[in-house]
Amino acid sequence: MEKWIHSPPLLQQKTVLTLFLGVGIMGIATVMFFLSKDHILLVLAACIFLGCVLKGIRFWGIIVREEYEVVTGICIGIQAVPFRRYRKIFLQDEAGNETTLLLEKCQPLKPGCSYRFYFQRNGPVSVGSEYLDAMFSADHFLGCEELHPEI
Repeated sequence: MEKWIHSPPLLQQKTVLTLFLGVGIMGIATVMFFLSKDHILLVLAACIFLGCVLKGIRFWGIIVREEYEVVTGICIGIQAVPFRRYRKIFLQDEAGNETTLLLEKCQPLKPGCSYRFYFQRNGPVSVGSEYLDAMFSADHFLGCEELHPEI
């Protein structure tokens, strides 16, 4: 429990919201079942509920076993890759080292801002192809947060 308390708030939030999403869907489907007697809706909601619970347990396990890595840096550039679902994110850390990440286009990032990215450790092995690397690593990205400078 100690590891959970001292884990990053973003990962805690993702775990709790995933579990609440499953409970909420199951609750709404149960009410709709009693109103409409729709068995298919109840079965589908139960499947979604089970999936959310399993994913929440997986996130909790990642946090408790500390199987995540943190990459922090300033976004120095974003390069869109034509006909792909991802884009290249160029980060520079405090020591001046540059790192390139492949992330989905839905992540709202701005050049010049500082970010902290969370990835699941034990990620896939790089196969050399940007496209295949991005597809294999899609499930290992846990989230990102913008770091605001202290005033």
